[in-house]
Amino acid sequence: MHARHIRAYLAELDASPSYIHRVTSSLRVWFDYLREIEQLIDGNPAREIAKPKKGRRHPPALSPDEMRRLINAAVEYSRPSERLRNWTLIALMFHTGLRISEVCGLKKSDIRHREGLPYAVRVIGKGNKERSVVLSSAPCISG
Repeated sequence: MHARHIRAYLAELDASPSYIHRVTSSLRVWFDYLREIEQLIDGNPAREIAKPKKGRRHPPALSPDEMRRLINAAVEYSRPSERLRNWTLIALMFHTGLRISEVCGLKKSDIRHREGLPYAVRVIGKGNKERSVVLSSAPCISG
């Protein structure tokens, strides 16, 4: 069997990328078994096949009402000394779209000021990519 036979088989499947990914993985394991355990073949033709990229699924966005409840819960269930911090972090993520990991990586030196007021934050995101996120002057959702 050759890699071209496997490619032809995968083309006939006419299936989703995630299914093709699973089939390709299964074929790799099967041919490894035939080569290493049964010693029936010399190579693994499935190793020559590139697996298709799986699509990424994004979590659903919170509605404004769900966001209000989350912010209110952060205030209601936090210790008095932590309320402002928790409210601020949740509001920052909600209004800017920052990821939790990005917010956790922020330092005071990442805050950009204009006329004495913070107007943007420098963020290091996925892939170590840097970007600037402008802060809104709009009021926050309140309960």
